[in-house]
Amino acid sequence: MNILSGMQQEMRTILEDNILSFWADKMTDPVHGGFYGRITGTDKLEPQAVKGAVLNARILWTFSSAYRLLHKDEYLKAQKEFEELLTA
Repeated sequence: MNILSGMQQEMRTILEDNILSFWADKMTDPVHGGFYGRITGTDKLEPQAVKGAVLNARILWTFSSAYRLLHKDEYLKAQKEFEELLTA
């Protein structure tokens, strides 16, 4: 494996195991849809915090791009759910 292939695999692992999983597992609001607006540095969720439209739109874009590149159904599902929230 050359250095570029190794870096590509490392970045993919970080994206899937750290970034996307964080938003999908910890920040998804199952009651009102979209993503919660705040979590503390000690992982205390603040569900009453205001949700930002820009934040939710950026996360929607991220999951859409992740599906386009990685073709994983869970990213498409997340993208569709958040898209419905933003267009409701």
